[in-house]
Amino acid sequence: MTWYEIKSHIEKGDISIFNRTPDVAEKYHKHKENVTRKGSNLMEFMVKYKLHWDLNELQKLSEKYPTDKDKIDAILSDKSLYTLIVNNFPYNFDHNVYHLCLWSKIYIPLYIDVEKDDSRDYYSKDPACQLKIQKFWQMNLAELISECGGSKNVDYCWFINYPNLQSIRQISHIHILIYIDKHNVPHADELITKLLLKDGGDTSVVVA
Repeated sequence: MTWYEIKSHIEKGDISIFNRTPDVAEKYHKHKENVTRKGSNLMEFMVKYKLHWDLNELQKLSEKYPTDKDKIDAILSDKSLYTLIVNNFPYNFDHNVYHLCLWSKIYIPLYIDVEKDDSRDYYSKDPACQLKIQKFWQMNLAELISECGGSKNVDYCWFINYPNLQSIRQISHIHILIYIDKHNVPHADELITKLLLKDGGDTSVVVA
């Protein structure tokens, strides 16, 4: 899928069209089967072995920020509240697109009325939450864009899957897609790792 098509689908809210190549999809399903075979589930596996978070802490944060407004005010406010890692089973996108996921310890209430119906194919977005996320990426991707020679070589967009598309619904995660013209920026891999994945980034991750 081209970068233009990716951005167009996200702008229209048509994110259910995103899928993996058959090869990546097979690896994805095998991983899920392996996790299940070991007596775990994707949420527990992600929290304990990939994010290295404490489930008790997640519960306390949920109680600390009970309302959507509380959550919107708190999300992304401190580096200890989220982790950014590579999606090792990305969707079938242009080879210049880096597919990362930001996992939040606090639920991100982007979509309106999810609690009333979590099976729809489209949801309206909370403007305050959307703005908070947009500002976060503008600030945190500024250095990368500069190092790549400016916006002529870099573009980005983000989305959160609708509830019925998520395989790990208990933990909010934002898909961040970064397009870098690798012909003009041959060291793009190094810049992504250095500037965004400062701890190296655990790439053994399954998300939807």
